[in-house]
Amino acid sequence: MLKRIVLNPENIDSTVEAFLQAWSEPDLKVFVLKSTGVIADVKGYFGEILPMLGTPATIAEDVRVGDRSNQRTGEVWMEVRNDANFPDAYRHSVNAQPLHTDGSYVSDFPNAGLLACAENSVAGGETIFLDGADLISALEDEASDLLKQLLETVVPHARSGDRREYPIIRCDRAHPLLNWNYYCVDEAVTDRVRHLKDRFHQYLQRSPR
Repeated sequence: MLKRIVLNPENIDSTVEAFLQAWSEPDLKVFVLKSTGVIADVKGYFGEILPMLGTPATIAEDVRVGDRSNQRTGEVWMEVRNDANFPDAYRHSVNAQPLHTDGSYVSDFPNAGLLACAENSVAGGETIFLDGADLISALEDEASDLLKQLLETVVPHARSGDRREYPIIRCDRAHPLLNWNYYCVDEAVTDRVRHLKDRFHQYLQRSPR
């Protein structure tokens, strides 16, 4: 599931080649990038690499632009850093965001995302990844009725003028696809969907797995 890729700041072509090779392996889902040297301009470095890996999506958001219904900037990069001025925005608060999938409300969200670290804290900020197959296995053992509802119920997500309507879990060619963010589920849903949303949220918080 996880692959470590060595970045060479002096040879971008070799970095791209290593990344594309790893990406071609079907069981790899998370890549940890480590540099052999100092990258002075992190944003510029990855800005040069991105077009060689695929088509960058201009779907960034900024809490300073507007409220939750209108935060699109038309940029590729989205800033994530602690800022006490925005305590209710996960991207800028010290609070851990519950398990979620990025872009749950974006209909054409890309098939991959890149987190580039320009400045690292001594502690904190870790990201937890959960494999969809492991989630389904846990649900089968602990809450099979909940899994059935998650597979069968369409749960709309909406934000920033975008909307996406899928079941929270669906299977495509035997591989689970997840679409979930507790805080981005459309507010105008039925009581049944709202109950499912709350139950799944609590399950993720409390499951011993």
